[in-house]
Amino acid sequence: MVRTIYVTCLWLALLLFAQVSLAQSPYDKQLIKGKLENGLTYYIYPNHFPKGEAVYRLFLKSGSNVEADSQRGLAHFLEHMAFNGTTHFPKDGMVKFLENKGAKFGKDLNAHTSYNETVYKLQLPSKDSAMVSKTMTILADWAHGMRLDSAEIEKERGVVLSEWLARRGPSEEAQEAFLSILLNHSRFAERKTIGDTAIIRHFKREALQAYYQQWYHPSLMAVAVVGDVDPQLIIKLLHEKFDYKPTMKKPVVPDYSISDYKAPGFKRVFNSHEQKIELSLLQLADSPPPVKRKDDYRSYLTRSLVQMLIKRRFSDLAFARPPYVRASLQRSRFLNTKDVIMATVEINPEKPVASIRVFAEQLEQMRRYGFTQNEIETVKKSYALALRQKMKPDRLIPSASIMDDIYADFYRDQPLISTKVENNWFQSCSSGIDSLALFRAFRQAYQLDNAQYLLTGYQQVADSMPANNEIKQLFDRVKQAPIQAYEKHTQHIDRLLDAAPQSGSLTDTVQMTPLQAMQMTLSNGATVIFRKPLQNDGKVTVSGFRKGGLYTFKESDYVSGLFATNVIALSGAGGFSRESLSQFLTGNSASVRFLIDKTRTGIAGSADLADMKTLFELIYLKWTAPQVDDSVFSLMKQKAVENARNTNQTPSSLFRRDLNALVNGRNYTTQPLTDTLLQNQLQSDRMLPIFSRAFGTATGFTFIVTADPANETVKKLVLQYLGGLPSGHSDTTYRYVRPKSEPDSLVRYNGDSPKATVSLIFQQDQFLGSYNPLNMKLEMLTAVLRMKLLKKLREEMGMVYSVGVSGSATPYPTPLTRITISFNSKPTDVTTLLKSIQHILTEMAAQPATFENELADVKKNLLKEMEADKQRDAFWTGYIRNSIFNHDTDWNFVNRYTELAEAVSAADMAQMLTAYMLETTPFHAILYPQKSGEEQENNTENK
Repeated sequence: MVRTIYVTCLWLALLLFAQVSLAQSPYDKQLIKGKLENGLTYYIYPNHFPKGEAVYRLFLKSGSNVEADSQRGLAHFLEHMAFNGTTHFPKDGMVKFLENKGAKFGKDLNAHTSYNETVYKLQLPSKDSAMVSKTMTILADWAHGMRLDSAEIEKERGVVLSEWLARRGPSEEAQEAFLSILLNHSRFAERKTIGDTAIIRHFKREALQAYYQQWYHPSLMAVAVVGDVDPQLIIKLLHEKFDYKPTMKKPVVPDYSISDYKAPGFKRVFNSHEQKIELSLLQLADSPPPVKRKDDYRSYLTRSLVQMLIKRRFSDLAFARPPYVRASLQRSRFLNTKDVIMATVEINPEKPVASIRVFAEQLEQMRRYGFTQNEIETVKKSYALALRQKMKPDRLIPSASIMDDIYADFYRDQPLISTKVENNWFQSCSSGIDSLALFRAFRQAYQLDNAQYLLTGYQQVADSMPANNEIKQLFDRVKQAPIQAYEKHTQHIDRLLDAAPQSGSLTDTVQMTPLQAMQMTLSNGATVIFRKPLQNDGKVTVSGFRKGGLYTFKESDYVSGLFATNVIALSGAGGFSRESLSQFLTGNSASVRFLIDKTRTGIAGSADLADMKTLFELIYLKWTAPQVDDSVFSLMKQKAVENARNTNQTPSSLFRRDLNALVNGRNYTTQPLTDTLLQNQLQSDRMLPIFSRAFGTATGFTFIVTADPANETVKKLVLQYLGGLPSGHSDTTYRYVRPKSEPDSLVRYNGDSPKATVSLIFQQDQFLGSYNPLNMKLEMLTAVLRMKLLKKLREEMGMVYSVGVSGSATPYPTPLTRITISFNSKPTDVTTLLKSIQHILTEMAAQPATFENELADVKKNLLKEMEADKQRDAFWTGYIRNSIFNHDTDWNFVNRYTELAEAVSAADMAQMLTAYMLETTPFHAILYPQKSGEEQENNTENK
């Protein structure tokens, strides 16, 4: 397997490379890359995870940037037309064909257009060579076979305009200011992808055809196929379907660049729609070259380590009680054209000057002194650990991830590098990257001399913010001020436990044949389910759960319960501080989280087999010796109170809050977390009692261990550390009982965007049937309903861009089934759309035959998804956990999934629709745009 070295290293992740072969060349032996005579580039990468499936892409190096003035918006419009009629699939035949093969629009079938790229995406079954051939036909039709029928163009105008409306929102002004600064008066600034609405409404077919013929040229294209395919078949199909002679000569794509800033600049955006106050310093820089040799990699590794050091530093500084809310510094790739350096601080409105000054001091501290040796050793260990995990010989990589790396090859000239090669380079380069090299790299890569300052916030605090010149002076003065070097001291830990706990014993063993698992009952009342991993990746995972959670707490503990696990997790354990534990675990793959959900409590942990003893020791330590660091609690409470007090409540946020209370009832679980409530009810002395209630004993817990049951070492660790956990009674009775809520309406005319936001919520206090079959049927019903609604409201009426349909059912704390339909539209279209939705629901209930084809397509998609899911260990863990928790232990459900799904008829769906939707009055929630005072007075029914 292979992954690309991304030259742009985002601060959120280590972008490493996965194994594929032993080749030392930039391109891997498993990657087949070539060109057809007409200039089209192709990539083929055989990969068998998931089995029986392949991912396809048609890449184009053209987008809105190459549009003529009269074509603004047509690159994006053309992407829409790709699904509305081609040579081999007239009208909506392509979508119908793909849905008939189990594809789901949006997930398996999609596309996007940007300034300088257009990408078409497919993810489809590949077992049948005829299906592979048809898929390649679709890609070829997109490349040179779109019909661009005039009638279809007229229908699509409304859809594209609805998409434009859907993008309008409360944060639009701030987002536009941010984008405007980054685009810096370039061609990009003149060619927004959505385009000019006047052009979208009135362009002639010939203009669209002209763009298609000129810019969909094979020399600007790549076809990529990754997955469970025969490479020779793909090569044959490429020559058959793509080796055509273009009608137009090869176009010259202008080199549209974005200029660097010549001097600092300022922009302020304050309105009633923003919820927080942010200051961003934005700097453009040239992107580094791709990584092709060891010298390139040394520079890449240095930049990556710097990114990790910055992230770690700000994470640690968050515990030093800074006056700001949060802060970050990062560098990332922008439009494959430039790099963007962004330093951002969320300002505490009660301490605006201090927020900015301290942030500036922290940036200057790194610029002046770099990073400590301890920090450097820590991030190098973390990097080495991540690389070691990538090196596992049997590690499976999803085809979609490999496709991301091929994208980088085509658009960034970044070749795919094997993990073996990277590991050799890392071993060779790492020790030579010392504190001085990292110090110099930071100063070179994070220069903010000509940064553009963007200050955004809500109107109420605009006058209390410092002026532009004051902000600049704060940063300038810090450069001359005395600042101490960063220091951090941690206690040394040589072991987690002084002594191993007394081992529990095994009281019962049951083979769970349908799951290929073994169930063990331990002497402390806990149950352990061993399941051998599907992937031999040298890893063990532990997932534990028990009924309980927030709903078992008394009302006065509810708010404290929301924070308990986070406070305790950040407080360390067993007398060790958070910093000391973190230092001890650096370079070790063991990790575990403790969770308190609304209806259950649980843990989730994992480790490499080499570190699994540490994993079980860590579980035992955090379970039996939790602690509360007073400074951590005080900091978290302070931040929570300040956030509640200073977050601007917009019409949209208030609408969402009140809708939640409407459908769930107004009670202590839905009340707003105000600063007063947090001040009074978030209590330090309740943290440990709450944690003890959730995790004090292991009796009743079920642990799912993904590891080989034949591994005696794992079994011994389970008996000693999970079996050694305390036993005893635990009260898991739900104190909170969801109140019955009568259907009502929430209609307001104070929205902060020009669109109407609409939700219909069908809710019943019943749970009809077993958990897994019921949720399977709900998934079918909502998918069919969405298909019918999209066809009518989007494709035929052109009044919406999308429709959301979701469904869920739970027996806890009391039975509840909910189906929600939501959409955005013009305010004037709401009534018409609601009538159409009601008509569709009524027709489906009365005439099941009208959606038999859609149901058949949905079943194929669900069966396709299930085949992929069964290849993932995480799916089996979730399936076992949810089945036991919801008292549905028919372990043949997955094995019989095809049979059960095929047995569901359209009549069954109609009956379900009637029971859950037509026989109940829905909640109506509509947020219209702000109206004038006179109009507002005429709507006295508004709530």
